[in-house]
Amino acid sequence: MNKLTLILTFFVFCIGLSDSALGQKCTNDSTIIATFAGVTGQPPFSITSDGMGPYTNLKTRGTTTEVLFQTCNGSNDFTMNLASSNRTVKVLLSGGTASSSFLNFDRVANVPVTENSERFAAFCGGRTLDGSIILNTPNTTSADNYGGCGLDSGGYYVRRNVGFQLTAGHSLRFQNSPYDGGTLAVGTSYIKVYHATVSTWTLSVEDIPATIDPKCGINGSCGVVIYKPNNAPEVVDGYTLGRFQISLTSARLYP
Repeated sequence: MNKLTLILTFFVFCIGLSDSALGQKCTNDSTIIATFAGVTGQPPFSITSDGMGPYTNLKTRGTTTEVLFQTCNGSNDFTMNLASSNRTVKVLLSGGTASSSFLNFDRVANVPVTENSERFAAFCGGRTLDGSIILNTPNTTSADNYGGCGLDSGGYYVRRNVGFQLTAGHSLRFQNSPYDGGTLAVGTSYIKVYHATVSTWTLSVEDIPATIDPKCGINGSCGVVIYKPNNAPEVVDGYTLGRFQISLTSARLYP
């Protein structure tokens, strides 16, 4: 191999490494700030912060807080991973207050701005004969809208689900999606995703009447507590009323 051939071979090899490295770069939004409303134990919010302020990405010596949209893997989930930090989320249950170090909201980043626009109407499944956006019906042409759209005093929203990892093999879940494959949260409340502007979101729990599904016994926001013993299937450990409100802001725009 002559010198020119060797140089060209090395150049091609370097480009290949560069392309591979670029292809592995994650495009997660690292500027999400999550703020919980309320104080634990004081209604109407039973899921709140630990009292140490908003959550955002933070990496210092010995501690890492991850608050981001999972856009790089295509899931578009909103996740908070606090396991390597001193932060937690507080979850009030019937037996006392539990701590959560990880939560996952399904497919938040790809919810379009929730307004009376043609793009949002198409996401919801179109318009009715009177021109209003189709509500409360899953869009069968889009698997991303498995819970349908809604409208209340807070504006338009899209229904999603969430799971909070608790301690001692327990978790708290509100609804299932076609992507997680679970069924234990059927009949519980959906999460409402309000995407008011290209850089802000509000996440809260949708109330359901007890007459529709009496799992929690009364009208309200109903979740399921799930227990997974070691090397055994998950089982329902009970149902609980649960309410929260989380505000998200981002420096990146999500139309």
